[in-house]
Amino acid sequence: MKRAAVLIGVRQAGRLPRLQAVGAALELMAVWARSQGMDPVTTLSDEKGHPVDTRSVYAAIDAVVSRETVDQLVVYFAGHGINNGHSEYWLLSESPENPNEAVNVAGSAVLAERCGVPHVVLVSDACRTAPDSIHALAVTGGQVFRNRMPSSDGGGCVDQFYACRLGDPAFEFRDPEAASRTYRSLYTEVLAEALTGRHPGLVAADPGGDGTGIVRPWQLKRGLGPLVTDRLTSHGLGLMLSQSPDARLTSDPETAWLSRVKLQRKLGPPSLRDPGDVAPDRPVEKAGVDDLAVAASRLIGRLTVGELILTEVTDQLLATGAPGADVLRHAALGLAHDPGPRRLAAPAALAVRGSAVVEAMSPHGATEILGGAFVRVFPASESVAAVEVAVQLADGSCTLVPAFRDRIGTLQMRDGQLADVAYEPMEGSPAQLDAGQRSRLRAVRAVVAAASRFGVLDLAGPEGPLLAEVVAETADVSLAVYVAYGLQDAGRGQLVDRVRTVVAQRTGTSVFDLELLAQRPPRATTPGLPLLSRGWPLNVTHSPDPVFQKYEAMNRVPSLWTLFARGEWDRLRRTLAEGGSA
Repeated sequence: MKRAAVLIGVRQAGRLPRLQAVGAALELMAVWARSQGMDPVTTLSDEKGHPVDTRSVYAAIDAVVSRETVDQLVVYFAGHGINNGHSEYWLLSESPENPNEAVNVAGSAVLAERCGVPHVVLVSDACRTAPDSIHALAVTGGQVFRNRMPSSDGGGCVDQFYACRLGDPAFEFRDPEAASRTYRSLYTEVLAEALTGRHPGLVAADPGGDGTGIVRPWQLKRGLGPLVTDRLTSHGLGLMLSQSPDARLTSDPETAWLSRVKLQRKLGPPSLRDPGDVAPDRPVEKAGVDDLAVAASRLIGRLTVGELILTEVTDQLLATGAPGADVLRHAALGLAHDPGPRRLAAPAALAVRGSAVVEAMSPHGATEILGGAFVRVFPASESVAAVEVAVQLADGSCTLVPAFRDRIGTLQMRDGQLADVAYEPMEGSPAQLDAGQRSRLRAVRAVVAAASRFGVLDLAGPEGPLLAEVVAETADVSLAVYVAYGLQDAGRGQLVDRVRTVVAQRTGTSVFDLELLAQRPPRATTPGLPLLSRGWPLNVTHSPDPVFQKYEAMNRVPSLWTLFARGEWDRLRRTLAEGGSA
């Protein structure tokens, strides 16, 4: 197998704090890559004062891809990163002052699937600091893989490894100075040890039987969390235990591998416990799961088949002892809300919790605000299944969401973010649910929404098909959007398309996010923009229409669901009136 590596290190991004250990981290990865026989091993670094820009990163990657002989490409980055719109960006030398000088990791991953390399691995040793703490809200970045046409075989696999989780302030460090001191090199140090075989619990026997072992991506995903936690503890960094490495894998668990090592009897420092495997059929509350994504996913699975109720799920989250379980539990309980009246004498309606409605408008129907808490929506035509509604909130922020006939949508504001949007059938509508169905759906949606909010929704296992079936049964639009992103992260494109098809058939409309994730041009959707902020950087392979470009130019705030900044209301209304979708 022919393999190559592109290693990127940026010590100084704009005026952000200088990172001292980037050079050492790059050297660790370079030594490992050369020991694996990778060729070429290209290093891009500002170590000698040379800036690193998107052009040079693109050129280095394209030089490898253009060979059309490489089976595996590892792209590693050490430097500052940000979580902008719940997506990852790597900041290069002139960023964030130059918003283009960053790597849009999500968008690059989409293009990497079709670059022609069967297995691409993206490794990010970067603090995922909230953008409002480093004035980087305007960072858009660029893609570093060539934009090729999709192949008929579905493209290659892209595995993504991150030094820490993507999530809300409770899961990240908002101070870039503190984040720099903590994350730098520790993750790469542990990763390099694992890749060189120093942690035997992560080494599997090579099927070739030649006395060597292999390190597989899926073993790394399960094992890096406990190892990083132990290393933090050994360094006396008890306050930093929330650093939990993350990974989104689409490679085959049985065949994909990252490193070939010599088998040894005694490897690694004895103080580090081997993570081992947790049998999937063991009860979560007794499994000692260290990874919050694993715990949440198994409990979601049990919730979908009616084995548990929401209070049991949240209690068992605490019982796992997974870092952050208490925050996830609190969020899930807060999102399992009742929208209130389900009969509002209107074809469609919206409700707002955690704020108040100041204005509302739709280009394809009339709106009426009730007490600042509800918006009644009257589509101009009875044949219209959904219309887009612009809503201005009490703090001046605004959003654009669909209103579906015979459904009420609840917008949940929390800490200045649009934390959730949930739809339920109105009382007396053809899609009305009984009390039991409604309770189960709310519970499933609440846990899935909370897991999405904190970046711990992992649908690589049986939970993916189970949730797809819940969407098929209920045609729940918001659950469908959450699930589709989780399935896309897990590389389950066929299930994404099933979710998209079910929602389109049952609601009579197309949703931008679902069309985008199913790799279809998102045209004639309601509304004509991503509902989840994660969708903005993914829209890299389609030519957006002029209306979309106007939406894209508007200022957004950090929020799970798309939320435009205060001061954008007039521009949103104007854009919507000029070209809103029907």
